[in-house]
Amino acid sequence: MRKAAETSHGAVRNQNLASLASRIIFTNSAPSRADLARSTGLNRSTISRLVDELVNRDIVRENEVYVSGPGRPGAPLTPAPRTYCALGINVSAEAVEASLIDLTGNVLIERLIDMPPDSTSQTLDDIAAILRSVSTQCNVAGLSLKEVVITFPGIVDPATSTVVNSTPLGWINVELSRIVEGIIDCNIVISNSTTAGASAETVYLHRNDEQLDNFLYVNLDSGIGAVHILDGALSPDSTGWSGSLGHIYVSDQARICTCGQNGCLEAFATRSAIVAASNLPTETTIGTLVSLLKRNETPVTKVVKEVATLIGRAAASAINLIHSPTLIFGGQLADIYDFLLPNIQKEISSRVIWSGQAPLDIRATLARGAPLSRGAAWLAIANFLGRPETWDREHTDHDNPVDASSLPEIQLNIDT
Repeated sequence: MRKAAETSHGAVRNQNLASLASRIIFTNSAPSRADLARSTGLNRSTISRLVDELVNRDIVRENEVYVSGPGRPGAPLTPAPRTYCALGINVSAEAVEASLIDLTGNVLIERLIDMPPDSTSQTLDDIAAILRSVSTQCNVAGLSLKEVVITFPGIVDPATSTVVNSTPLGWINVELSRIVEGIIDCNIVISNSTTAGASAETVYLHRNDEQLDNFLYVNLDSGIGAVHILDGALSPDSTGWSGSLGHIYVSDQARICTCGQNGCLEAFATRSAIVAASNLPTETTIGTLVSLLKRNETPVTKVVKEVATLIGRAAASAINLIHSPTLIFGGQLADIYDFLLPNIQKEISSRVIWSGQAPLDIRATLARGAPLSRGAAWLAIANFLGRPETWDREHTDHDNPVDASSLPEIQLNIDT
C-alpha cells in the first residue's frame, strides 16, 4: 500500500513539474513563483519546492528580482539556455532539414541537404550522418541532447519507427530503427510532418501570447496534410492516416498525383508542381517564385492563382466537415501565402456554408520562413518536458549563472 502511494505521489509530482516547465518555456512572459501559484492554484510552498527542482535540474533559471507593484518583489523564471536541447529532422521529397534548438528556442544548428530523386538509401545515410554529427557536437559543447523527432510526409508507425507509405517520397515500409539504432543515446520518435507542424504551431502561438483552442492547420509542402486542433489539443493520430488533404479530388485536369490517381490537390499545389506548370527550371526555389510573383511575372502568377483556387476548394471541404473558425497555412508554400490568399478567400467564401454568418480567420503560420525541422524540434522539446524522470542535469552554479553568449559555438559538419 505504501509503495503504491509513493508511486502515485511521484506521478503527481512529475505531472506538476512537467506542467510548470511548459508554462515557463512555452510562453513569452517570465512568471515568478507567485505568478505560478496564482495561475495553477497550488500553494506557495509546493510551488517553491517544484521551482527549486526545475532550477536544480537545469530546466529554468531564476533571474534578478524585480518590483512590479505592491507586495513582495518577484524573480522572473525563464528557460535555461544551452543546457538541454532537442533535434528535429524533416524529410521531404526535396530535402532533408535539420534543426537543433535549446529550451529557449534558440537555434543552435540548422542544415539543409538537397535530396536527389530515388535516393532512399542516400537519405537514410544523411539522417544517420546528421545524428552522429549532432551527438558529437553536443558532447563537445556540454549540451544534453535528450530527444529527436524525425518527420515524414505520409503514413508512419511510431511504434516500429517505420514509414509505412509516403507517396511524395515513394517509400513503402521503410524501417528507420535499423538505421538509427546505436548511433545516438536519446529518445528518437518518428512522426507525420503535418502533425509535427500543427503541434509546433501551438507552441508558437503560446510563445506569441495567443490562445487558439480550435484551428485547422494545413501543411503545404511536398506532401499536403491537415490537422485539427480542438480544445487546444492535438488529434491523437500521429501516423498520418487521417488528414490527407492533398489527396482530395479538386480538378478534372489530367494531372497524375504521386498516389497514382488523377486530380488530387497534391498534383497541383506543391513547389515542384507550380514550377513545372510555369515552365520554370526544376531547381527554381520558393525564394525565386516570390521574386517572380512580386514582379507579377507570367505564367507563374496565373498558375499560382489557379493553385490558390484549388487549395481554397479543398480547405472549404475540410472546414465544412469540422467547423474550424481559424485556418492556418504552414509548410513551404506559406512563403507565397500573400499571393495565394485572395483566391483562397474567394473560394472559401463561396463554398463554406456558414461563411456569411460567422467570421473565419485565415492566416499564415507564425513559423513562416522557417523550415519544418524547427517544428519537429519544438515537438521534441515538448516530449522531453513531459518526462521529468529524464531530466538528469544538475545545476550547481546558482550564484554565477553561465552566460550563454560565452559558450562555444557549435557547427554541424556532415560528411556525406
